[in-house]
Amino acid sequence: MKKFYTYILIITLCFSSIGCSKEEKKENENNNKAVVEEKDEKEINSGVSEEKKIDYSAYAGHWVNEKLLIQDFKYGTTVDLDVDEKGYVNGSVYSATENLAHIAQVDINGQIENNKLSYDFDEDGWEHSGNIEIEFKENSIVLNIKYNEKSSENNLWGIGEGAFPLINDTTPVKRTLNDIKDGGFVAQENQSFDTKIDNYGDIKFISGLKREDGNDIAVFYIADRNNNILYKLPAFYGNNKGRFEEVNCVAFMDFNGDNLKDILIIGKFLSNEDFSKEIHVASIYFQEGKEFKNNESLDNEINNSGHNENMESVVEFMKNS
Repeated sequence: MKKFYTYILIITLCFSSIGCSKEEKKENENNNKAVVEEKDEKEINSGVSEEKKIDYSAYAGHWVNEKLLIQDFKYGTTVDLDVDEKGYVNGSVYSATENLAHIAQVDINGQIENNKLSYDFDEDGWEHSGNIEIEFKENSIVLNIKYNEKSSENNLWGIGEGAFPLINDTTPVKRTLNDIKDGGFVAQENQSFDTKIDNYGDIKFISGLKREDGNDIAVFYIADRNNNILYKLPAFYGNNKGRFEEVNCVAFMDFNGDNLKDILIIGKFLSNEDFSKEIHVASIYFQEGKEFKNNESLDNEINNSGHNENMESVVEFMKNS
């Protein structure tokens, strides 16, 4: 009889163990499912938060055609954008020719959604209307313009239809002398020199002119001996102070006692008041590392003093200042 009860007890324990095992397995499965669901939810939330973390303010700036940037040509189709970190845009789409004979512009605004901005416009200055879409990509944007049926079919001016890939004008690009000549630069050979300057070594200093905004301006580059452009000097102080004729002096010397060669440039202009009257404008570019910067206040003093017609007069002024 004891054996019988013993067997019943054993069988009962076995069924209890199996039941417990099933319950534990079910509980484990539920726990695992919860963990997976929690993980999926985290991944989804993580994706959303990552998308929200995009700082669209990085797209603020001036956007241009890459080929024209290489040519240092500032015209063509461009986009100016002011963008906050959440992606709200104020800006303009602009197209102009070299002499500003043809200008078309559309002011735009709106919210970037899914990395795109869409804007309907009624006028570009040439009787065109349609849609502008800007797609925001890594380190670039794509401008898409589509005219609608109400646009003038007879007017060929305007920004134009199509897709325009653009890059920020601060993007580093490689240029050659031939590239900038294709962009309208004309070298002045008698004021371009092979020389050696600190922080660059053997270089070619290139003087010349190009036409911008309807005027000839003086422009200066530093190139290596293979005509690869290494640096463009900031805008010349004399530009727009008269009608530019030519560069008549370039001199390399240390003007501020830091043992680095600075660059003195004197240009000849015709007076805006009287084109029969020649004037000279001098500017000193001081070397700072691999950059050259002029001091507008000092340039004002030099030119107002009248010590600006030749290298000797500028050197005399600097010694006495």
